[in-house]
Amino acid sequence: MAVMQAMEHWDGVFPVDAAKIARSLGVEVDVSSEMDAAMLGRFEFVNGRPRITVNANSNDVSRRYAIAHELGHYMLHHGDYFEDTCHALANDPRTVRDALANEFARELLMPGLAFETLIMKRNLVDPREMIEVFGVSMANLEYRLEALGWIPSKRVREAPIRAMQAEIRAMEAEVRRIEQEAIDLARMCR
Repeated sequence: MAVMQAMEHWDGVFPVDAAKIARSLGVEVDVSSEMDAAMLGRFEFVNGRPRITVNANSNDVSRRYAIAHELGHYMLHHGDYFEDTCHALANDPRTVRDALANEFARELLMPGLAFETLIMKRNLVDPREMIEVFGVSMANLEYRLEALGWIPSKRVREAPIRAMQAEIRAMEAEVRRIEQEAIDLARMCR
């Protein structure tokens, strides 16, 4: 619901300009070169007005995602103050609020209907091209493709790899058993 409210302010241009959307929602957006290197973004109320600050030293993709993430905190009414490091914006966030803000950010930057239209109408299937169009990281692209059902979850994709690894471990154990038998047999033959 919150994403839909934010998307009402989207101009239809890719990559989605999260800062423009935030400003149209009355949220001030600042870029600061004075933020600690580990800090990617901050959401706070200053004099009663919502403000997002992002690190000037991060790249464009990270800044856009940080703005969308912080806007998520605001739109989802998570509280009055958040400072987010790379851990909060990572794909394995440490809090439920950060997980929800990440989901908000992905939906904002890769709107479902537009995303699916680009895939179906333009046959947009090359991940590098998708990253370029949406201005997101490969990890966030994969999460969005999973959420929309275009690719199986990472757990499902990695299942054959885990099965192979288990098979390899079983074979290694069998080799060790055979080696031990050979050593034991050699001792008996002496």
